[in-house]
Amino acid sequence: MKKILLVSGCSFTTSNYISMQHPNMNCDWPKWPELLAKMMDLEIVNLAHSGSGQEYIFTSIYDYIYKNGTDNIGYVIAAWSQAKRRDYSITKYNHTMWNAEHFDLKGDLFYSIKKTLMYQGMFETLMKQKGLRFKHFKMIEAFKDNFETLPSHTKHAAYTDCVKLWYKSPLRKAISEQHFIGWPGIEPTGYDLQSKLTNNKTIKSLQISLEDSHPSAKGHETYAKYIYKNL
Repeated sequence: MKKILLVSGCSFTTSNYISMQHPNMNCDWPKWPELLAKMMDLEIVNLAHSGSGQEYIFTSIYDYIYKNGTDNIGYVIAAWSQAKRRDYSITKYNHTMWNAEHFDLKGDLFYSIKKTLMYQGMFETLMKQKGLRFKHFKMIEAFKDNFETLPSHTKHAAYTDCVKLWYKSPLRKAISEQHFIGWPGIEPTGYDLQSKLTNNKTIKSLQISLEDSHPSAKGHETYAKYIYKNL
């Protein structure tokens, strides 16, 4: 029996993406985790959920490992989302449902950055503790939208403020460059995969449309090939 490729992330990774801009569009093309699993000769287990943030991405992988063990896991990938998102779960009738908000109204900029780096570091620690092969990366830009819709006490003056705080944080020491594609995941020296691969105005076919920047079928193929080359 084949081992699995275990993946979690947000709407750029989920297998059942529905476009908010084009609700009647059929987006049922193969997504990059499925394509990548075929390249790696693995079975795919895709835990990604639209709108999710770092807590869900880490927790979904953590829960799967402790419920199912590691014997069937061949590789693990975490595709991180935006720093400002908030995840929470509600359990009813022994079934847990996860929800997400695009803006966490609690805490400030330091909190958002610390939270992202903390989950990335915990992911690496878990993978190494369990002896699993893994990679992770920023799928979308960490500080997209620049927190401009948050209350005044959580705003920052500019994107550069986020970058300075990110680089100064000692929590980055828990993350290894060899396991992080596009390290450290933000400009000026790192990158997120969306900005590098599909957010290109000259290659419009890699996005669903000008209104919806999520990857098209060609975009997902581009992600899968790029990640495979960087494993």
